[in-house]
Amino acid sequence: MSLRGFLTGLLRFLLEGWQIFRNGNPLNSELVSEMFYLDSNLEAGDYEYHVTAHYITGDNTSCVSDFSNSVTVTIEDIGTADLQKFDGITIYPNPTTEVLSVVSYHLPVESVEIFDVFGRSLHSCTPLTSYSSPLISDYASHSSFPIDISHLPAGIYFVRVRTENGVTALRFVKQ
Repeated sequence: MSLRGFLTGLLRFLLEGWQIFRNGNPLNSELVSEMFYLDSNLEAGDYEYHVTAHYITGDNTSCVSDFSNSVTVTIEDIGTADLQKFDGITIYPNPTTEVLSVVSYHLPVESVEIFDVFGRSLHSCTPLTSYSSPLISDYASHSSFPIDISHLPAGIYFVRVRTENGVTALRFVKQ
């Protein structure tokens, strides 16, 4: 096959964009050209999504593909009471270079664990009893303590904080 034949085959269909459907209804009035679409502010429930591709053929005719395979997404309503269970847990500074501070304004922290993006546990400690941990320095109170992360390579990490109300995970960046 010649280069001209190859390029002619490629140019036979020119993608204009995608039409996104939720539960059979189109979501976008203009075609989407990006490889992602954010459908926000959904109520709790099940939603079925599929897409169609819109093309222009070599003879300038519009063409629409069949529906894609569908994907069902379930949105659960966690409620404000569940969100308030973890209100007041924060980490700073973010991004950080040497020390990450974990703060819980309302509840004592029972344990802290640091994970990499692959889910591997890099360190865990119990702030109330782990005074000798190499990651905790100058522990002052149950509500705030610094963690030395200077030995970690630059990247994205997660800190999992456990209180009597449950567990929450927060993302941080080590520079």
